[in-house]
Amino acid sequence: MDVINIWKPYYHLDSFFRVMTALASIGTAIALLKYTPEIILIPNAEEFRGINIKLQEPIVLLNQKEEQLRIAQIQLSKINEELEKR
Repeated sequence: MDVINIWKPYYHLDSFFRVMTALASIGTAIALLKYTPEIILIPNAEEFRGINIKLQEPIVLLNQKEEQLRIAQIQLSKINEELEKR
């Protein structure tokens, strides 16, 4: 509106837009006050890295157990085939 006011003096319209912007800013400030405690509880990047590192160990263990289970299933199917042959 400031650019338009250079050529045409629409000061009332400019004031209206400034009031609307101020009201939107007040609404945003109120929303931020309401949600600030929740926003503060969001972990930062360093905390996410620490959590990720802690989760890597269980993932490795699960992958090892999955591999052991796969090997056991192969052995079981071989034993099952031998029993069926008998």
